[in-house]
Amino acid sequence: LEWRAGMAESLNYEELSASFDVEKIQKYRNALLIPLFTEIKSAIKHLTHSRQYEILNDFEAAKATVLTSATLSKAEKVAKVESLKEKYRLLLEISRMDDKKPNAAIKIMTTQ
Repeated sequence: LEWRAGMAESLNYEELSASFDVEKIQKYRNALLIPLFTEIKSAIKHLTHSRQYEILNDFEAAKATVLTSATLSKAEKVAKVESLKEKYRLLLEISRMDDKKPNAAIKIMTTQ
């Protein structure tokens, strides 16, 4: 701010107007920020689209299908949901065990 005030006092308007060139400043900032945002977006994508995330989504879809079924009684729905919980719990456990293996994490990163 002081520098701009000094430019205005010395009547150096060309250099002063260049310091207010919003388009140039915006291009400079974008050149720095776009790669950063791209990396953040990629990291979020890898975190949210894991095998566990997909298993949980499948479980929620199967559970919703069972709960909205008109042909099942309330007791049958509860029994089926409990059965689904156990099956998907085992799937998650297997998935987590696979992720603990060192080569599994590398394999996941290279295939996505």
